[in-house]
Amino acid sequence: MSSGSDRRYVVAGGDVVAAFANKDDAAAQYRVMVGANLDVDTHEMTVERWDQVRRELSRNRDITVVDVAAGEQFWQKFRP
Repeated sequence: MSSGSDRRYVVAGGDVVAAFANKDDAAAQYRVMVGANLDVDTHEMTVERWDQVRRELSRNRDITVVDVAAGEQFWQKFRP
């Protein structure tokens, strides 16, 4: 499938925004969020743009940002 280290595939739903390095992983996350009955948005962007977006989103403590492409995992973000 399509992947590229210069692109990020971003899936946003509820209070979570996740970035992936390939479309297949992003599509799987999309299906999970839709299955959870969330309104979901998807975006494809350059790594540079993702870095900007992530910095902006990090200012909002109500949003959880997970950069799976950079090795972060969901469970790390939701531990007590």
